[in-house]
Amino acid sequence: MKQSQKNSIRKLIRLLYCHWLSQWGFLENIYKHKKVFYQEPAIISSVTKKYWSAKVTKTSIALDLEEGVFTWDDPKKIAQSLKHSAEVSTRKKAKTPYQSAMSMLNFYINRAGKNLPPDRRKILERAKVELRILCGKK
Repeated sequence: MKQSQKNSIRKLIRLLYCHWLSQWGFLENIYKHKKVFYQEPAIISSVTKKYWSAKVTKTSIALDLEEGVFTWDDPKKIAQSLKHSAEVSTRKKAKTPYQSAMSMLNFYINRAGKNLPPDRRKILERAKVELRILCGKK
């Protein structure tokens, strides 16, 4: 077998190994500790970055929200519901209920991205202001 073929096979094995590591969440630990032994190819990283929010949405145990809370038209009602969910939930990861509620709201806004209509974005941004007021942050 030629050296170039061996190198191609090695690269393919590294690619598959890194893909497997990233699927199981091990690659982040390697990057975190700066022990990078192989640069993840741009193709794989763009695919995993593109769908990270879907994975979080399916597997997250962050908060128990009321159904359709982000579709409501009243920002104050949205903020009250998020605050209540954050206070009652035992599964929150943040230190304070305010942080949990705000991160959930930001996550939804960011996940929707360009697909979020301007009027819906305005309502949710107003809900962030209401949440700050309810929690005594402003």
